[in-house]
Amino acid sequence: MFLRPCNRYLVVETIEEDQLEENPRILLPQDYKEANPFGVGRIISRAPDCTLEAFEGEIVAFSSNMLEKVSINGENFLLLLENYVLGILGEID
Repeated sequence: MFLRPCNRYLVVETIEEDQLEENPRILLPQDYKEANPFGVGRIISRAPDCTLEAFEGEIVAFSSNMLEKVSINGENFLLLLENYVLGILGEID
C-alpha cells in the first residue's frame, strides 16, 4: 500500500543513528534506549504543496515528538509536517 501525503506532509521512514555511522564508538545493551528529542529519517514521499526543498530518498533531521503514526489496514505510516524538519543531512564536499 502507498500513502500519498497532502497538506505539506512528508511520509518518512526512521533511521537508527547507528545505521548512519560506519564504526560505532560504544557498545550498549540491545534493549538500551537513549531519550533523544531528535530523529533522522528518509523521505518516502511528499505532498505536492510542500515548499521544503527536500525530496524522496533524502535524509532529514526532525523533532521526533512531531512524528505522527497512521495505521491503515494493518500498515503503518510515519507522517511529518514539513515545518518540523530541522535540516537535510548530506556529505560536505
